[in-house]
This record gives sequence, structure tokens and C-alpha cells, in this order.
Amino acid sequence: MEKHFPGIGRVVPGHLEFENKEQGMNTKMLLALRVLGRTMLVIAAVLLFVGTVCAGGEKSSVLEGRVVDKDGKPLAGIKIAATEKYPLKGPAKFEVKTKGDGSFVFKSLNPDSEYVVSPEADNFNKKGTTVDIKSASAGETKKLNNNIVLKFSPFKVSKEGVITDTRTGLEWAPDPGRPMTWEQAILYAQSLALAGGGWRLPTMAELQGLFILDEDYRQEDGYYIDPAFHLQGCCSWSSQLRDLTVGRFFNYATESGVGFLDHRGFGQVLAVRSSQ
Repeated sequence: MEKHFPGIGRVVPGHLEFENKEQGMNTKMLLALRVLGRTMLVIAAVLLFVGTVCAGGEKSSVLEGRVVDKDGKPLAGIKIAATEKYPLKGPAKFEVKTKGDGSFVFKSLNPDSEYVVSPEADNFNKKGTTVDIKSASAGETKKLNNNIVLKFSPFKVSKEGVITDTRTGLEWAPDPGRPMTWEQAILYAQSLALAGGGWRLPTMAELQGLFILDEDYRQEDGYYIDPAFHLQGCCSWSSQLRDLTVGRFFNYATESGVGFLDHRGFGQVLAVRSSQ
């Protein structure tokens, strides 16, 4: 059974005919836009629901800590890295910087995962500063049991390998890696052309100034000297002699330090010069 509506057209079950073709086109477009709008709303609702479910099911864990110097004073602006040992998903490394009170917070670690937490500052003794830790469970927070203590070195190493003592202004050449007699050491230092030359053998007092009786600075071979020097042997020649045949050296493997050796014996060489 069909019906006729003035200004619109003839309607039969399942069919609509417009008297005005332009009006018919506009009406069809309006209907299509309404359907499209409803479809987009449904899609947006589904995406919002899925995102909420995923966010709730994949919570991160939080790790808090603090960085101080050897005197216990907080260190600000220090970069701290948390590197996952066995990454399965997501980023394997996270980085943050310490705040004014030395504290730092990692807010997005993978839960129940093994991490290595380490500072990434320049010119500090790295011994004992890394922490192996298992992150907290999802949605929970873990705090480091102890502060990370940074002991900054007074020595700066140039690209050429020159080691500058910021306390005294003295510059040191690295250990050449081969032991020498006292006379050979004298000639080696005087002829060394590293960074413009001007090198000499140091005095006992200058060698003693490098001695650091601190286990955190003790090298693997047992030498109490800053790791910047990479000393290849315990004893380094001084420019001084005890008498005509016996030279004086400094022993970085003992607390007393002072030693004597026939100048025909062999020792290490740390050449020195005043700041250039």
C-alpha cells in the first residue's frame, strides 16, 4: 500500500520516491551522515574501553633513590640510568636526573624485573656506585636501601692522555707500561714529547700527593692511586737519590709508601710537569 506526502513524494513499503530529485539527494546525504556519526561514536567508545582495560592491566612499577657525595651532601642534576638486564618488552633503559635534594624517581619500570641502576656523571670513582635491584610489583614503589655515594676524582684526563691534578695544577703523563732503571726513567721523562713536552721525574713529595689510602680508590692490583693513572706496577721512581747508587721510589701498594732501590733496578715512571 503506497502513500503520497505533498512536497516529499510517494512512499511504498521498502521504497521512497522523491518528487524533487535535488531534495532527494540532500535527504539521502543527511541520513548517511547520521549513520556515519553514530558509527564513529561507537568506535570511539570501544577504543576508550580497550585503552582503559590495557592501562589497568599493564601498570608500571616505581623506584626511588638518592645520590650524595662522600660527605653526605645531596647532589643535584646527576643523570641516573636504570638498565633492564633481561628485557622482554618495552624500553630496556630509562634515564632521570636527581633533584635539588639528590633524590630521583623512575616511574615507568617494568614490574618484577632485574635492573642495574648506575650514575652517569663525569670524573667520579665508579667503584661501588652501581646497584643491582629487582623492581617492585605492578603499581608498587620500591626505595633503595642505601644512598648512592659519588666520590669525585680531582684528576681530569685530556684527549691526549695528560692527567691534570686540579688540586695542585700539576700535569702527569700516563705510565708508559714498561719498567725502567732510574737512569732510563730520567732520560725517558726529559725526552717525552707528549702534549708539547717539558716533562721530568717527580719529587717524593709530588708522588706522595697521588697516594690515596681509600679502599674505593684501590686498584685491582692493590695500588692506592686514582684509577686515572692505570699504574702498571707498585713503585714509581722519584727524581731523588738516597746516595750515589740507590734511588728513591714511592710504593703505592703499602701505607708507608717510601722505598729505596739500587738505581740499576726497575721501577715504573710517572713523568710530571707544571701546568702548561
